[in-house]
Amino acid sequence: MTIRRILVAADYSETSTRAVEYAAAVAVQFNAKLEIIHVWDRPQYVPANTTVTHPSGQGRISLAELIAENAERDMQEFLDACEIPVGVSLTHHLIGGEPSAKILECSTQGYQLLVLGTHGHSGVRHLVLGSVAERVVRLCTIPVITVPHS
Repeated sequence: MTIRRILVAADYSETSTRAVEYAAAVAVQFNAKLEIIHVWDRPQYVPANTTVTHPSGQGRISLAELIAENAERDMQEFLDACEIPVGVSLTHHLIGGEPSAKILECSTQGYQLLVLGTHGHSGVRHLVLGSVAERVVRLCTIPVITVPHS
């Protein structure tokens, strides 16, 4: 199998950092491109047309736009904290929507490998929160590597 493009789904957690660093090591081995996505979504109980005062104080902005701005800032901070070997080709994308559905959708766009972290929830917490990683592993059409929490 030739690996040219690796997709990493990140939620900015410590586990995501480990997944990105693992994927970067694989990218070095295969001279592959590394593409990191973060899927964000507004809380379901908030109407889509909700606006808020921009933190800068300069007018109102839709909640979705504010979430996207914060996600971009958070992505940059997240990537700065990751140890990526020199020479690894890295891009990132922010996507709005339900995480597992969007990760699965992205995985069909010419990637040969998907890497994501798991949080290790079990019992009632797993039942209530669900597992993005579990759904992705079950339904993904390309190979998936999961990186467990410490």
